[in-house]
Amino acid sequence: MSEANNSSMARLRSRLRGMIPFVSGVTAALLAILIYSLIFPNNTLSRSEVDEAIASALASATPRPAFSAQVYPFVAPSLVAIKTDESNAEGDEGHSFGSGVIVNDFGEILTSLHVVSSAKNITVIYADGTESPAVLALAQPEIDIAVLQPTVLPREWYPATLGNPGAMRVGDEAYVLGNPFGLPWSFSAGVISGFDRTFSVPNSNQVINGMIQF
Repeated sequence: MSEANNSSMARLRSRLRGMIPFVSGVTAALLAILIYSLIFPNNTLSRSEVDEAIASALASATPRPAFSAQVYPFVAPSLVAIKTDESNAEGDEGHSFGSGVIVNDFGEILTSLHVVSSAKNITVIYADGTESPAVLALAQPEIDIAVLQPTVLPREWYPATLGNPGAMRVGDEAYVLGNPFGLPWSFSAGVISGFDRTFSVPNSNQVINGMIQF
């Protein structure tokens, strides 16, 4: 079979799969109408009743929106993009990007220490576009945690609701929101793969324990 035929067959199969919920819904509606007619032969359904039965069946066959689509707008306002100015041993200037999350009513930001440990200057960018310089307020190198204090807050900010890691299990759904490679407010989904993981930081003697694997 030629590549063109293979491509045509693939498109046809894709269309047929997409029609399955529709066909199933219509079939269920027609079956319900048939059973009704057999039980109540003297009661003729009106056109509007038939349309209503089909619409109801189609509505029940439509999949609900993904839970991730409900999670994103709830947590995104708490995310902060972090941009740092850095210089290497040769004196070359550069930038790096990371992310953090607002954790309290004072607007303090929780992030990973490696994001800001070499920074000469730190700038945080809020979901509404507000930018502010920030300073390192707290560092815990043993767990790669840092807290930043911005000097300017946006008109409104939304501290994140922090959960209890002790209540999580392997296989639970997990959502990650951040700014990888400077791509702002990127969202991905998966499951928790394991707990109490150990990670050795590249080009460093640092070992981080107690990590949650995603």
